[in-house]
Amino acid sequence: MPKRRATSPPQPASAQTKTARRTEETGDVKGGTVLNPPAGDDHGDRTPTRRADDVSNSSGINSKTNGHEEQTQSARSLSALAPEFVPGSGSTSPVIAKSNGLVQSELPFSSQSTSKTQSRQASKDSEASSPSKSIIRPVFKSEPLQIKDSTFQARLFSLESPAQTPKILAYMRRQYPDFQHHMSAWRYLMLKPGMTGLEGENAFAVEQGWDDDGEKRGGSAIIDVIEKMGLCDVVVVVSRRFGGTLLGPARFAHIADCTRAVCTAMYERERAAERASRVADLVAQLREWDTEVAELRLEIAALEPTKSKVETGADEKGKLPAISVSLKPPDYTSVLSPPDVEKAERLLQARQKTVQSLKAALEKKRAKPDAGEEPSNAS
Repeated sequence: MPKRRATSPPQPASAQTKTARRTEETGDVKGGTVLNPPAGDDHGDRTPTRRADDVSNSSGINSKTNGHEEQTQSARSLSALAPEFVPGSGSTSPVIAKSNGLVQSELPFSSQSTSKTQSRQASKDSEASSPSKSIIRPVFKSEPLQIKDSTFQARLFSLESPAQTPKILAYMRRQYPDFQHHMSAWRYLMLKPGMTGLEGENAFAVEQGWDDDGEKRGGSAIIDVIEKMGLCDVVVVVSRRFGGTLLGPARFAHIADCTRAVCTAMYERERAAERASRVADLVAQLREWDTEVAELRLEIAALEPTKSKVETGADEKGKLPAISVSLKPPDYTSVLSPPDVEKAERLLQARQKTVQSLKAALEKKRAKPDAGEEPSNAS
């Protein structure tokens, strides 16, 4: 019977041995190099799993293996799992979406052009809706006024809402930082409490205010001019670049001159708009009177004994009819451009008198038939 060799009982593994084995399996954690990553950290193609918080730092992830991984794992389809990189996206990170435990790429072929178009359209929309481009824009500005080493310049803005006033002032300070003072004044109409605006002029109240912006009594000099010109729904900003020389009380005259320049331009513009609107209303009335004139003339011409007068404009003897009939509407281009209110009013008065005379003539025709028609009726 063969002798058995004596064996020593198994010794418990020391803490140092356990640490060595754990380091051998997981790698040097302190060094940051994973020698043998767990099976759950890759997708078969050794691409590390990306969490939501790793997308922004994806450039720092090394997806290459270090030669110590096992080759016995089952191979998967690399083409189905490979992440797609979007050209021109400005990022080297793959676009990955989780679905049923697999990593699938989002194809950029059809959505790339669409996303670029949408981004360009969104940029245009944001530019169009930008307050500095669509709302905050001066209607008129004065020429720079140079007095010694100071410069004065006024800008007038249309005011659609009282809430725009601080935005306009902030725009001026941001746009023209080389001017030390941006004095301003505003005046607008506001509905009275409990009014709807349908009650007429009494439903509105005038609100006004000013801001000196460090130039004492500068804002009050602006509001005085606006009030005398009778303007409403406007904001006037007078900017001053101070060169160091004191101008004394004369500076208020310069502020008022710049304000008066832009207010006069606005006043003339409003007057021109009112005249154009007035002329358009008068021309519309003229066209109605012209239609009535043509209808009355046709009725009178129909009562004439010779029907050819209405059709050809002349009777059998070659004489023109007593009342001419014209179906061509008059041309009022010379009245509309430029707007001539006085001429339009004179034409309207003439049309009214013409209608009155035609109505009187028509009544006479109906009351007393033409003598040439009596023999034909008797026969």
